[in-house]
Parts: sequence; structure tokens; C-alpha cells
Amino acid sequence: MKKIVIPYEIQSRELGGAICLAKVFIQNGWTVYIGQKQELFPFIDNFDRSVWFLKSIVPGELKFLKKVKTKHFIATSDPEGLTPNPLGILSIPSRFSSNTIKLTDVIFFWGKSYYNEFKKIYGDYENKLFIVGSQIFDYWKGKVKEKKNITEKKTILITSSFSLTNTIDGIDNVSLMADNYKDGLKKEHIQLLRLQTKIQKKGLNSYIKLLEQMNAKLKKDFKIIFRPHPSENINYWEKICKKLTNIKIEINNTENVLDQISKSTFIINFGSTLTHQIRLANKICIYFPKLKKSILKSCFNEDIANLSINIEDPNELVQRLNDGTLKDLKSKNNLEFIIED
Repeated sequence: MKKIVIPYEIQSRELGGAICLAKVFIQNGWTVYIGQKQELFPFIDNFDRSVWFLKSIVPGELKFLKKVKTKHFIATSDPEGLTPNPLGILSIPSRFSSNTIKLTDVIFFWGKSYYNEFKKIYGDYENKLFIVGSQIFDYWKGKVKEKKNITEKKTILITSSFSLTNTIDGIDNVSLMADNYKDGLKKEHIQLLRLQTKIQKKGLNSYIKLLEQMNAKLKKDFKIIFRPHPSENINYWEKICKKLTNIKIEINNTENVLDQISKSTFIINFGSTLTHQIRLANKICIYFPKLKKSILKSCFNEDIANLSINIEDPNELVQRLNDGTLKDLKSKNNLEFIIED
């Protein structure tokens, strides 16, 4: 009987997709093993010859991949394969290397955007690269259908993505980058990280101004939920929000993010990959603060901005929330280019 092993790392992000994938294989007569990667990896040699469906083949995992390859077949679909920051030579090599690609039998892509960028760097590996969508996105679609009728009127979800500048104590982002890229780390990567950090600092300051503007002028019938990124210092935001006495802000990054998206009308974010879930749920997605196209292209990602309403001025954003002039984007063409259905 054919066997597939599906390790996952972050349960909240990956387990649902792993179950969707497992269902398809079980229906086709396969034996499926799902588990935390830390629990499965020590037993690589104990499994009969199997397909190992890995979440990544990053350069730092070359030694591990060699061990898997001695007995097993390797497939991968990167859960971070939506919108690398930025597209191109300064980001994609953190997820792949020529050596890890050679050891991998099949590489699956979410959509044409990332697939095309990958080929620009590594070329076309015949019979190895396939655009198939994503089991994670399939899981999202199912959850969105379940929750489509639970929207709470005038709820604003604000998600922050400032982990480079609002860093949890002890995290060294340069060391993390070096660990991802290994021998592929270049001075340009460090320069990019420094520039992204600088831009994130400006973005964080814009968020503070937005919260202050909401405190001064936002109508009282709005409910506000603030979701800091898990790698951010949540205490920083608690101190900021405590000073805002005219509005009540619920700070919550432990609730399931799809639940938060589903019950919100407006979602404000700064270049978050949550944009794809927001658009899938037909919610009003706001990229704040708006970035220049040159900055998006060189430091972040245009795909997310193209799926969003882009606003630079916090006064304008609060005014449009009050006036009800923020409307959902009608076209999903960009989403379809990023993710194969």
C-alpha cells in the first residue's frame, strides 16, 4: 500500500491543510501519517518507503533532506509560498537552493506568481514543478463557507506586522536571516533587512497615529479588535491602547484568525499575507499605510497591495470609515493569479 507522511510545524496554520490533503490520499487508498515534525523526524528510518510531504526545503535543511532521500520520495508545498517579501533573488533563495531542489522529487506551487518567479531564478525543472493550489487554501475556503453569515456589523480588525521593529526581547533578526540563507546570505540581504526595518518603523508610527485619530474622531458604533503579530511584543500595544480613553480596543492574537476575519467588516493590515484570507472571505481589505510602488517592488510585495484598498493618511481612513465610503474590491483576478483554485 502507498504511504505518505505529512509533518506539520505550526498547528494553527498547517494542521487544517494537512487534514484536507490527507482526506484526498485516504480516498485514493493511501495510508497517511500526520504529526508534529519534531515527533516524526526521529523515525525517518523506521518508516517503510513513503512520500514525505514537507513544508519546506530551505537551504538550512540540506542535511535533513539527504537523510530523507536515502529511503523516501520528497514532495513539498511551501506554506509561505504566497508572497515572499520581495519577489525575486533577495527572498526566494531563503526557501530553496539548487542543492535542496535537486534532492526534491516534486515541488508544488500555490499559483502562477510564485511559480514564475521561481523559474526566473532556478530555471524550469522538467516534470518536477506543478501549480496545484494549496491544501491550506482549500482549508480556508471550507472555513470561510462555514462562517460566512457571522459578520458583526461595523467591526474593524487591525492586524499589525511589525516584528522587525517591535521585537520580542532576545530575537536577533539578522541571525534568523543568516540561519535561513546559510551560505547564500549576501550583504544585499542584510541591507534589505535594515531597509525593511526602517520602513516598518514608519509603518508602526502610522499605526499609532491611526489609533489616536480613531480615539479622537471614530464614531462610537464601531467595534475594534487589534491583533498583533505573534512575534511582536504585545505589551507595547497594550501600553499604547491604554492611553486611548475614548475608544475600547480588544487586543487579541490568540483567537483563530479566520474567526476574527469572518466577524469583521473592515480589516486593516500592513502588507500581511492575511490579505489572501481577507479577500477570500469578501471582506474589505485596507493596506495601511500605503507604500510607494518602488518600495513595494524592492522591499515588500505588490500582490498584496493590488488586492487591497491602499490608504496613506490616517485622517482619510477614519473619515472614510465614518462616511461608509470604503467598498469591497469587485475584481478577484489578482487573487486567482496568486492562488490556483
